[in-house]
Amino acid sequence: MKRFWGLLTVLLLTAALFTGCNGTEKETTFTCGELSITLPAEYKDLSQQDYAADFDFLYGLPNEAVLGFKQARASLETSRPNLTAKEYAQLFIDAAELSCAVEELDGLVFFTYSAMAGDTEVTYLCSAFKSEINFWIIQFYCPSNTYSQHEADFIRYLRSVKV
Repeated sequence: MKRFWGLLTVLLLTAALFTGCNGTEKETTFTCGELSITLPAEYKDLSQQDYAADFDFLYGLPNEAVLGFKQARASLETSRPNLTAKEYAQLFIDAAELSCAVEELDGLVFFTYSAMAGDTEVTYLCSAFKSEINFWIIQFYCPSNTYSQHEADFIRYLRSVKV
């Protein structure tokens, strides 16, 4: 019996060593100017990709990623003073001619939409943020058939944004 408990202890310690005690050990904070966001540590900088030129940052894996871009508030607020993050999100939706609606949950302004990327339908979870000098759009995306598996994590990462 003593041998059984010893073996069980070794197995549990080995499992703890390889799985970690919590998810935060597998996350890191990335910074882009005034914005910071906590993301999975395995996300890689993809800014050297051809399609990344229009973004301020792009991190991810082959089948999921997050991108962000900013627009100076001054360029918008001359014609639209006191623009909110929610109103900015709606401007983005209108400019991109998306058929979706802006939602707000506990202060997080977001919207989702799907689009084809080659032969794959991709779902985007987007959020708008307002800083002292910029508006930001942060978009997480993955294949639509795996989106439900990622949605809660994407929302958690969006909640980590600080501007």
